Amino acid sequence: MESELQLKKREEAAHADQVGKALRAEREREAKRAEREREGEAERRKETELEKLQIQTLKVDPESCSIGETESRSILPKLSNFMEGKDDLDSWLTRFERFVEMN
Repeated sequence: MESELQLKKREEAAHADQVGKALRAEREREAKRAEREREGEAERRKETELEKLQIQTLKVDPESCSIGETESRSILPKLSNFMEGKDDLDSWLTRFERFVEMN
C-alpha cells in the first residue's frame, strides 16, 4: 500500500497537470481571439482604404475638365467596380493604381 504522503503527492501532481492544461487552453483561446481581432482590424483597414479610393475616383476637379476632354476620356478603358467575394482586394487596388497612373 502506498503511504498517505505518496498518495497526496500523486493527487497534487494530477491537480497541477489539470491546472497546467487549463492554463494552456486559456492561452490558446486568448491567442486565437487576438488573431481574430488582428484579422478584423486588417479587414476594416482594407475596407476603409477601398472606400477612400472609391471616393477619390468619384471626385472630379472642375478646372481640369473641359468639353473637349470628355470625348477623349470616353474612349479610355473603364475600371470595373470591386466585387466583394469575387475580386481579390490587392489585385483590384493594383489595377486601380495602374488606371490612375494612365489617366
